[in-house]
Amino acid sequence: MVVDDSTESMFFNMTAFERFHVGAGNEVTTSYIVFMDSIIGNHRDVGLLCFKPVELLANQKTIMAGTGCIVQINEDVKNMEGLSTEKDHWIVQINEDLKNMEGLSTEKDHWNKGSIYKLPASLTDTNKKAYKPQTVSFGPYHYDPLNPMEAHKHRALLHFLKRCGKSVELFVDALAEVESDLKDSYTLLHSVPKEVTNIFLQMMILDGCFMLEILRTAAHVLDDYAPNDPIFSDHGRLHVVPFIKRDMLMLENQLPMLVLEKLVAVEHDKAKDAGFVTKLIVKFLCSCNVSVNMGKCVHVLDVYRKSLLQHEPDPKYIRHKIRSIE
Repeated sequence: MVVDDSTESMFFNMTAFERFHVGAGNEVTTSYIVFMDSIIGNHRDVGLLCFKPVELLANQKTIMAGTGCIVQINEDVKNMEGLSTEKDHWIVQINEDLKNMEGLSTEKDHWNKGSIYKLPASLTDTNKKAYKPQTVSFGPYHYDPLNPMEAHKHRALLHFLKRCGKSVELFVDALAEVESDLKDSYTLLHSVPKEVTNIFLQMMILDGCFMLEILRTAAHVLDDYAPNDPIFSDHGRLHVVPFIKRDMLMLENQLPMLVLEKLVAVEHDKAKDAGFVTKLIVKFLCSCNVSVNMGKCVHVLDVYRKSLLQHEPDPKYIRHKIRSIE
């Protein structure tokens, strides 16, 4: 065999042929290259093989290039085997997933669990401020540990716990029982950074207690905050809470209703009726009388939407609008 400038290309094509063409039989050339690479370490090894088996028509530089070629081919062979292994692993995984594939009813239940959606860029890019909270985040999609509101959430939790006289462990245990359901509410939770999902329960308790405290500002029942508190004072209700209310009505910024219901149940030893949280939300968001018998609601935005759908406009307002049109 003559080693020259075309040797490298020849080996690449020959080994490729053996790897991909079934009719080529055993990988004779590829095995030979691997064997030669195992016994050749430098140009002196090549010299020992030059007496009879191999005819070399090149200087030392060419010989070294030929050795490098063999090493490179050996690496390429290993890489090709790696690709084959990855393909086999993928096939095994697909077959395993096919065996464990959910039935239609189970799949339907899975899609029914989601209620808090991460919106596509095709929608949010048209008006980013309309979908992104500006003052406070609720839930994992827009969580920012550097947001100043995180400190106020912590304060609110301490007031909440001190007022109800319950340990934080009770609330953690209550939410841990339904953690899977809470996570299923977020349709794209897998897109959230791992460091955020790792504190999921902590986030649900902090955000949930803060939201409950905000909801209660409508009833003016919080008397354990300082009169100059930046959030829960009269000044805060007038100048800060309206911006929090705006953020509470953003789809990506929702908390599952189950969070609020569980927190209230532990706070009051399950003494409150099932519609208590809905009443709080309606009182906070709606300026008119609305029935709280609106069926199952999945979050604050859902409550507000249903309240608008069931609310009948004032007849006096309708007559006024008719006269103005006439």
